[in-house]
Order: sequence, then structure tokens, then C-alpha cells
Amino acid sequence: MFRAGGLLAAPTVGSERSLSELPFVPYEGPEPYIFVSYAHANKDKVYPIIKRLHEMGYRLWYDEGIKGGDEWWRIIVQHINLSCFMLLFMSPEADKSTYVEDEFRKAQSHEITIFPVYLQSVPNMVLPVERLHHVELWNANFFEKLCRGLTEKTKHDTAPQPSPETDFVWKTDDDSATLIGYKGKEKDVVIPTMYQGKQVSSILGSGSQLPYTGFGENQYIETVYIPEGVVFLDGGVFRACHNLRSITIPKSVKIIGGGLFMNCKSLNNVILPEGIKTIGEVTFFGCESLTDLTIPASVTTIWDDAFYDDYFLPNPYLTSPYLTFHCPRDSYAEHYARTHSFKVQYTDQEAPL
Repeated sequence: MFRAGGLLAAPTVGSERSLSELPFVPYEGPEPYIFVSYAHANKDKVYPIIKRLHEMGYRLWYDEGIKGGDEWWRIIVQHINLSCFMLLFMSPEADKSTYVEDEFRKAQSHEITIFPVYLQSVPNMVLPVERLHHVELWNANFFEKLCRGLTEKTKHDTAPQPSPETDFVWKTDDDSATLIGYKGKEKDVVIPTMYQGKQVSSILGSGSQLPYTGFGENQYIETVYIPEGVVFLDGGVFRACHNLRSITIPKSVKIIGGGLFMNCKSLNNVILPEGIKTIGEVTFFGCESLTDLTIPASVTTIWDDAFYDDYFLPNPYLTSPYLTFHCPRDSYAEHYARTHSFKVQYTDQEAPL
């Protein structure tokens, strides 16, 4: 059951921690959210995980690692009471932490669903969580299982209000609608699920050889939300959208065209859904701010020039030197990353490499 409450006090008691040291600002508001319980000693493992969840649209609250005083505990209790779900990061340190135990007991007393995430094995565990549905960081497809558990149990998955249909250019057939262009000037774009009573199934770009090129070269947009039901993203749909920094790609998307994000200079994180098989030519070429790319096990082909173009030799990559592939161990994506000298963070293993 979701529990919604009024606006909450910011968790700043006794804290001088700079916001730049935190993965994101903890959620404050009336919408359903997840309470994160963890031992501060594990923050280097916990923060990257909750940051990715935050970027996927989950609302999360966590304390900033500063303990102390009655006022601090009052704020903790308030946030537990108003949460809909507890994400409990288990480790030997967490199992010994009186703070984590107190948070666990308080969530239990309020019948809040508790979902343990094991950062490592915990011998002789004190907290009675072994029978709860859980995920283990070192197991196969860890992040996919984590998201599946959150979606099934808690995610308040209401699509945002769509942008006006008149901001887009459309074509229709008997069964579906296709978006072929965008002419608006909004920073935050939400693509409608339906147009004239028909499911939006495709977004065309420069690959379609139409007079319109999707969102190509639009300098206004910063975020794009693509709804469930869209299956195909054509080549070059977001080409040279220099201010685009965030995009939500639904699980329904199965095909992406080459050059999809070419020269999106502000784009910093992309999560590709399971089912996509190919990352084509110059898909991420020129994405100089891209630091995190999640690639599912279903990807079996990545073109050699997906991240570069020989035309720009001797510096053909023009992609962020800090790019990390988030992918399963022994996947095609891992092999590609190592062959092309990109960093790897396993989605199904404990240690980043």
C-alpha cells in the first residue's frame, strides 16, 4: 500500500555535507517514495545503485550519513512512517549497526514492505531478513532483478502529462501512429502514448529520409520521456540535440537506429532496455558528457564505429573518456568495452572493474 504524506522537513540536522558529495538530493514531497536504509560504511557501494534508480525515475529518501541527536531520529522516523517501501542494504556492517536495526524495526512496526539488497554475504546474521524476498549484488542480472522487484512492489509508475499533440508532426496508418517530427520549444518533452486514438509505435528520424528528422538539432529540449508502446527509434532521431541530458526509454523499445544520439553533447546517462539487439553506427558519437551506459544482455552486436567516426582521425572518438559500460559479466557488451578500452561496471557482480 502506498503511503503519502505532507511535505517533510529536509534532513539537514547536524549535517555540513556538501550536496556535491551526494548522489542526488533526497526526495521531499507528498508522492510515494522509497526509504533507503544502509550502513554509512557502505556508501561507496550504495550510492551508485541508488543514483541509477533515481535517474530511472524512482523517488528515494536516504539520510546523509550524519548520525546524532533526538532531532535526527525524529526526522528518520517521520520519513520511514510516510514511505511506501524500505530498500535495506545488507552487509556485515549493516547487520551490526544499531541505526539500521532501529530503522528495520520501525518499518516492521508500520507494516512497510522491506526489500533487502545483499551487498555481500552476512554470516550469522542478526536481523531477521533471510526469509524476505531479496536480491544479491553478486548474482546474475542483479540490477534487472532489483528494478523488477521495485516495480512489482512499489513504483508509482504514472506517466507524466504528455506534451501537446500540436508540438509534434505525425503520420498514421490503420493500426498505429508514427511521430516524424517535433516543432515545439519546451525543455521537457513527454511524447503522447496515443494520437487520434492510435498507439504511438515508432519515432522516425533522419534514417527515414522524410522532410522531418524527429527531434534532430532541436536546441531547446533537455529531457525526453518516451512512453510504453513505442517499439522503434529510427536513426538520428535525437541527432545534435546539444542540450539533451536525460531520456527515458521504455521496455517496449526493441530497435534503435544508427546515429540515434549522435552529437548529443550534454547527454550523461542512457539505460537501454532488455530486448535491444544492435547498437548501430555512430549511435553515441560526439556524446562528450556520456559517463554511464547500461547495455542489456540481449545486445549481441555493437558496430565498431558506434562511438567514433574515422573521418575525425586522429581523435575519432569524441566521446567522454569517463564512459562506463554497465553490463552483465561475460556479455557481448563487456567484450566490446574491453576491446575498445571503455571501463566496465558489472550489473550482476559486486566489484566494479
